[in-house]
Amino acid sequence: MFPGLRLSVPATNDKAAPVVAPVAAPEPEILQEVTTPPSEARTAATVGSGLVEDISSPEDYRNIAPIYADYVRVQDFATKPLAGMTANLVLLGGEASLVHPFRGLRTARHAGHRLRVVMSMSDGDGKERALFVGEASLTWWADDCRNGMRVTLRLDDGGIIDGPEKHPLTGLEVGKSGEVIYLACWALDNGEKPENPEEARRAQRKPFHTLTAVQQSQIKCRNDRQFQEWCLKFVAPHLDGVLALELPHYDDSPAEYASQVVRLYCGVQSRSEFKEDTQKGLDARHRWNEMLRRFDDWQRFTN
Repeated sequence: MFPGLRLSVPATNDKAAPVVAPVAAPEPEILQEVTTPPSEARTAATVGSGLVEDISSPEDYRNIAPIYADYVRVQDFATKPLAGMTANLVLLGGEASLVHPFRGLRTARHAGHRLRVVMSMSDGDGKERALFVGEASLTWWADDCRNGMRVTLRLDDGGIIDGPEKHPLTGLEVGKSGEVIYLACWALDNGEKPENPEEARRAQRKPFHTLTAVQQSQIKCRNDRQFQEWCLKFVAPHLDGVLALELPHYDDSPAEYASQVVRLYCGVQSRSEFKEDTQKGLDARHRWNEMLRRFDDWQRFTN
């Protein structure tokens, strides 16, 4: 999975995390097709080294169990203006598990739990080809006797191998006879670091309204694409012209853009000032709550 890294799942009490047989990663450090024996590709789903080359510290993933690491069937996929690129997948590696791997994680149309995702597939000749390597949000999951365990992910544009204008599953068969691909997902915390599955599930048991202003703003700015776009279109234009010059380019990092809009709107240098037991901290929290109310009103009106 990573250069010099075996894709093996560390010991964990999380029954939902499947175990992937350890297989040595190939030597090249750049993204490429990697030839592996068909039997090995099917049992271990080896993917080429360099698939996650944009992670500065792949060691972070060495001792962190993935939420899921096994095969899935492509049930459906789509690209829509508001929802973005989505993938609806049937989990094939969880038959032996009584608990859905994604159970307990936050789900939402635009602000589901953040995930680090790798998708790949074998071409039948032992070559494993990367389809998607990047971040995604968990929008939905389900488990029933008729359809099995399913999950829907909203894919970020930045992880698409063939360019942001093309859905990574384009050309694949869908439905009951849909293509079988490999999926590996790690949960990410609010600092964009890999998180132990059980810790991720425990953190999401707290309702959003009970979180601190710091936690709420981190979730909205980093995870909620619709909130990011709202900051761009409906908040930034009303900021003081001089302050607006401090804004970064939206296309470079929507999350950082939204974070800076929040800081400017709430009158703080850092969102950690939301925690201060001072008049400035109180005013900042009041402004943040005002932002949330305006955003919720806008969502109700547009949806």
